[in-house]
Amino acid sequence: MSHPALVTGASRGIGRAIAVALGSAGHQVACGYSSDHASADETCAAVRDAGGEALAVHIDVTDTGKGIAPEALPRMF
Repeated sequence: MSHPALVTGASRGIGRAIAVALGSAGHQVACGYSSDHASADETCAAVRDAGGEALAVHIDVTDTGKGIAPEALPRMF
């Protein structure tokens, strides 16, 4: 069983590259995005194509009052 990973900024750039790399290693990847859901879905497709599991998750890392508890991440898959 692979470990789940949460990648912030996964809809583009370095975040996307990290998400796809984790997917190619067989990980479950929560692709965090702030505003571009369509691009996050494209990243999820690339993660799946690379052999991982993925889902897009709307995350605002600037809002410290909201978030995903680390223990909740495995239940998301």
